[in-house]
Amino acid sequence: MSDPWAFGWTQVLTIVGFLITIAIAIGGFETFGRWKRQKIEERRIDLAFDALSLAQESKFVFGRIRDPNGFEGEWKNMPVKEGESQEDRDRRGGSYAILRRLNADANYFERVGLFQPKAIAAFGTAAEVAFAHLAKAHDLVNDAAIQLTWQLPVHPENKSEEDFAMRMRLRGHLWAGFRQPDIVEQELVAFRSTMENVFRPVIERQFRQKH
Repeated sequence: MSDPWAFGWTQVLTIVGFLITIAIAIGGFETFGRWKRQKIEERRIDLAFDALSLAQESKFVFGRIRDPNGFEGEWKNMPVKEGESQEDRDRRGGSYAILRRLNADANYFERVGLFQPKAIAAFGTAAEVAFAHLAKAHDLVNDAAIQLTWQLPVHPENKSEEDFAMRMRLRGHLWAGFRQPDIVEQELVAFRSTMENVFRPVIERQFRQKH
């Protein structure tokens, strides 16, 4: 006659094994979840470091670009306009030099352009607002250089207070400290301060956790 407890113990052992398997699976999922959250946080920290690095680099990039101390060699290869005197060509040279400097630092703006979507994806609209300030600063300088180099005649056809004010405003965009308030510098300060507000807390939180 078979043991009446045989079937019961088999069931119990099966259930216990099943429960152990579930417990291991749950523990594995929790471990994977923690690992995934850790990797996401590490990625956010890496992005924060890169963002703050780009923000600080903007000081040196725009410092070079907007340096009011130009030299003739910077516009040596600038195309001559038909009928233009050497004096008039030299007057355009300063703004042409800004275009050359912008081109020389094109790598910086390319890196910003590649980095920006990643930062916005991870940090949202606050990061987008920050980069908008940098784009505004770049556009102000670039547009002013184009207008003063190629679009506006060196000698206004109709002199007026409005024309003079416009040219002064454009020159203020070109060169740091040329005119106050310095709109370009204001945009750059807003860029760096917003970047600090968005990305610095991520790094400081990680630092506090380790100490």
